[in-house]
Amino acid sequence: MDRETVTRIMARVVHGLIAEHGWDVIDSFITQLDDELAVLRWPDVPELPPSVPEDLLVEVVLKHEHSRNGIRFGPGRCMVPQAIAVDLKLDDHRRELALRASPIWQESRRDV
Repeated sequence: MDRETVTRIMARVVHGLIAEHGWDVIDSFITQLDDELAVLRWPDVPELPPSVPEDLLVEVVLKHEHSRNGIRFGPGRCMVPQAIAVDLKLDDHRRELALRASPIWQESRRDV
């Protein structure tokens, strides 16, 4: 029998027991099952802290929009993981230099 068939049979059995004897039967079965499975449980051990610390977020101000791993950052103030903050600032600076070196940007500044 596959898992779905067993689940359907158990649902019918439980429904029949509840219909005949009420919910008290289910409570006694759960108590009995807890007592029998107590031997198989792990002893109470305090939870260990996660081995990998979560990324710390830092606030950066970007002039242009950037994307890392499909996540968009900027323009303006944004909170970014500390691991990529310096990289984003460096890319923002490079983009600003590239725009200023662009003939189109220089032409548009002459008209002002």
